[in-house]
Amino acid sequence: MSSSAMNWTISLFYLSFLIFEIPSTLLLRCLGPTRYLSLSLILWGGVTVGMAFVKNSQQLLIARFLLGMIQSGFFTGTIIYFSLWYCKKEQIMRFAILFGAVFAAGVLDDILVRTCGSHKKIHRILN
Repeated sequence: MSSSAMNWTISLFYLSFLIFEIPSTLLLRCLGPTRYLSLSLILWGGVTVGMAFVKNSQQLLIARFLLGMIQSGFFTGTIIYFSLWYCKKEQIMRFAILFGAVFAAGVLDDILVRTCGSHKKIHRILN
């Protein structure tokens, strides 16, 4: 895959994310946080598994667009769901934990990718 095609996939993901942020929040109000978040996570997992079977860059573009569309209301839904469960004083700490977990996941993801990449390089050198 060329770097240009990869740039398009990333851009299309964020474009669909921006386009569907408000409609997905409106859908969240219609379905309720419990149903919406459940449906969102099931679809998110389905599209992510479907990305494993992508054969060319056009299919990847479609999959990333769908992924951005599905993910667009998830964070907003999580914030609304927290507001239903916790009072104002407790919400601040819960939001801090949520943002910290997102940051930690990004750090661990980077470490995992670099580790897997170095194992492939070592395997190529040995063989």
